[in-house]
Amino acid sequence: MKYELASSSMEEGEITEEGIPYYKSYLQYYYYPLTTKYIGRNSVPHYMNYKGDGISTKLKKELKADYPYISFSILDRGKAFFDNNFLYVMDCPVDESPLTVKEIKSNYKEYKKLEKKSPGENRYDLSFQRFFFQKEDPETFVGQNIKKAFLFEDRVLEALDNKNAFIFFRVATTKAVKFATSNLNDKTATEDLEKNDRMVTKYAFEEIFYSKSSFYEYLELYKDEVVKNLNSEEIRSYTSESAIFFVFSSTTFKYKDTVRRIYSGIDCAKNTDIIFNKEGPCIIDSEGIANKNVKYIQGFELPDSDYVINDKKIYKISNEGIEFEFQDIVYDDFIKTRWTNL
Repeated sequence: MKYELASSSMEEGEITEEGIPYYKSYLQYYYYPLTTKYIGRNSVPHYMNYKGDGISTKLKKELKADYPYISFSILDRGKAFFDNNFLYVMDCPVDESPLTVKEIKSNYKEYKKLEKKSPGENRYDLSFQRFFFQKEDPETFVGQNIKKAFLFEDRVLEALDNKNAFIFFRVATTKAVKFATSNLNDKTATEDLEKNDRMVTKYAFEEIFYSKSSFYEYLELYKDEVVKNLNSEEIRSYTSESAIFFVFSSTTFKYKDTVRRIYSGIDCAKNTDIIFNKEGPCIIDSEGIANKNVKYIQGFELPDSDYVINDKKIYKISNEGIEFEFQDIVYDDFIKTRWTNL
């Protein structure tokens, strides 16, 4: 077959851009929709296949039909949360004090295939209840100058950059002696602690609520549901000069004898993504870097109450203040024109 080089700007189909416009070729289907993430041949419903229809009931039904194994009700769980008012307190203070790894506890489960059943017990919820409500905590602060204690999931660090994410946390102050374990052998240390009457402020991050998400953003959120079914877990603890941090992950697991992370932590990087093809989810390699967003958390000095972080701003949950609208899945992806411009 013989080819000739186009010589006129009027030639039909001539490529005038300096780079290769993948959005105009079949290669667009080798990239995750609306990103420059190469994922190879896949069956992810591509937004280009739905162009021209606009956001309609038909479009939504077709997309949900493409994913019979996915529940599209995750955001609905937080709908009542947005009935609250939010009173602005302050922007998140920035504190870049160095953190040191104290301990790593893990119980990694092997990922073999998608489990369509709902998760059994919420592993993070168990840690939250123990940390925030019980008088005795499995960790002891005896002999340490700990004034603040934080508990949050690794996904919180990434959610701090999402303007649609509302990170709900509680603050409570208690005597440090209440953190001493019941089987602590150093009785003298415990007695000294009781005499000093040292207080510890606990910052317990309970949940993340989303006011809205686009369709492909929703798929990113859904990967949590898939992995949490494993009941896999990891708790990494860190210390600074006067604080301790417990970072919980229920989305760190084993796959082909390798520890996989779908979120970066304080001193560890994500190495995995989950792609939701029509036939089911598949695991692909991914490269990330350690997340530095803990600097927006560790400088907290807040009185006891319930709070939320949105767009790196702290609000107190109140009967006064501003309201945020709950919009659910908005399908904005399907009115985009050029994924290379995002």
